[in-house]
Amino acid sequence: MNLKASSCHVLILAAGFSSRMGRFKPLMRLGGKTLLQRLVALYRKAGLSGISVVCGYKADAVQSAAEELGVNRVINPRPEEGMFSSIQTGISALAEQSPTVSGLFVHPVDIPLVRPDTVLLVLRAAERCGGPLLIPAYAGNPGHPPLIDAELFPYILKHDGRGGLQAVLSAHDPEIVPVADRNILFDLDEPGDYLKAARVVAGGEEISGEEAEQLLLLYFQPPPALYAHCRAVAEVTGAMLEALASAGVTLDRDLALSGAWLHDLAKGEPKHAVLGGRRLKAMGFPRLARVVALHNECRWPEDIPLDEAAVVALADKLVAGVKRVGLEERFGARLAEYGGDMRAERAIKERLSGIRRLAGRFERAAGKSLDFILRRAVH
Repeated sequence: MNLKASSCHVLILAAGFSSRMGRFKPLMRLGGKTLLQRLVALYRKAGLSGISVVCGYKADAVQSAAEELGVNRVINPRPEEGMFSSIQTGISALAEQSPTVSGLFVHPVDIPLVRPDTVLLVLRAAERCGGPLLIPAYAGNPGHPPLIDAELFPYILKHDGRGGLQAVLSAHDPEIVPVADRNILFDLDEPGDYLKAARVVAGGEEISGEEAEQLLLLYFQPPPALYAHCRAVAEVTGAMLEALASAGVTLDRDLALSGAWLHDLAKGEPKHAVLGGRRLKAMGFPRLARVVALHNECRWPEDIPLDEAAVVALADKLVAGVKRVGLEERFGARLAEYGGDMRAERAIKERLSGIRRLAGRFERAAGKSLDFILRRAVH
């Protein structure tokens, strides 16, 4: 497989009856957009313009919505036969309308939270590998959307439907593409799934701590020492969050842990905190970007809430390499390094003073000393 975005097409499957959901899924609104709008926006953000929507049940309404979005419409005359019939219908239409298409993303409309970077990772993998099938996987679990080379289209069209698409694809060795996106595994089958998705969208669609670790490894490929440092900061952050929670102070655990894992993603580059924040903002994580951009900050005035960014900034100052240290030890090493440089010494002492005040605020909120919390942190 040697695909470019310009030669790839997308098949959005929106012909089903939505019987378990009780509402028509393609036109359900999630975060101000219908599920169909979200998927069209996903692929356009990833640079793909060839998009077809397969309609069946309530075809007129879906066709109208697809037309407004400027994407192709295909009618499945037998939606009662299931999703595989929509895939065959879509591929047949594509073979006639766009014979030069070399690959196809197949994406059910009820998997609406996949991120653009996931699509881009799969496309980049397609440019490198020679196999006819790529499947994204999160933590070893394969999910959507698969990218299928056009050489497999005849096999799909000739298949009798038993076992669906999986039965066809299982005969071909897939290239598994690790991604940092748990949403490839999440579909909206029932009302409870919709409520969960609504909470994710309302929270800004940020990532979990587990996803952040995967993101660090897959996208930024840190050297072992830096990875170990980020892991240690995440462990300290987790212990600090638990202490706050036991005192009745609840922060966004995923946001803080993600910030801890990714705080040094641009380490070694000028103004790495700000640069790391910019990169995360460009990826669509504005709240996480703020946490990372502020992790070097030591001045936290009393009128600024003790939030996730403050916790990560403090946790980072309590870890040197992978060793948990006190503030005096951490900043004492810096003073020794710059001894004799009065300007540098003054700046270091000012930072120490600021982070001491933040540490005091944290200890008052948690009702425990940092030393006690660090002793209980998992090694």
